[in-house]
Amino acid sequence: AKYQGNWMPPKVKGMDAATRNRILSGCDKIGGGHYSSARKIASDKPNLRTFTTHGMDHIQQVVEKTNQAADVIEQLQGNHRFHGAKIDRKLMLVSSWFHDTGMDGGDIDWSKDNGDGIRGNHGMNSAMHILEHSRELEKMGVNPSQAAFIAFAHTKSKSGVNDLMNPEDWKKGLDKMVEKGKMEQAAADAI
Repeated sequence: AKYQGNWMPPKVKGMDAATRNRILSGCDKIGGGHYSSARKIASDKPNLRTFTTHGMDHIQQVVEKTNQAADVIEQLQGNHRFHGAKIDRKLMLVSSWFHDTGMDGGDIDWSKDNGDGIRGNHGMNSAMHILEHSRELEKMGVNPSQAAFIAFAHTKSKSGVNDLMNPEDWKKGLDKMVEKGKMEQAAADAI
């Protein structure tokens, strides 16, 4: 994988460099086109022009910060009831890598949108991209449903999940995904 600058992916606890690089390269291969499309769309939409950095530099930063957060969480676990729980580092890498792929608008025609609709739905579209690549991600040892859920919820104000502790908010967010899936199925059936 080619990374901007001379970025070296962070060391990931419990994962050798070859596995980490295989996962990141796999993400680049199956998802890189989404980010390329997102940059083009962002440059064409007035309300997305400040989001043109949804490329490798942003992904690299999110991967690094997510990895750092996972390290801190695991260090703190000894003081809490979650002692012994392990963070799935493969899931963490894939989720952080794919989290903004939905800035490409997904499969929806956004030609009349100024960018607000794309931004407002990008977590959901990122989740759908992950699910589209389920087979490849499973081969990497990642549960695509879990990765999709994390990508979906990363923009809690846009996903409908405003309160992570409120089951009703999660239901609203999941209903939004189900509705999108029904719309996509109806469009496919019409062809």
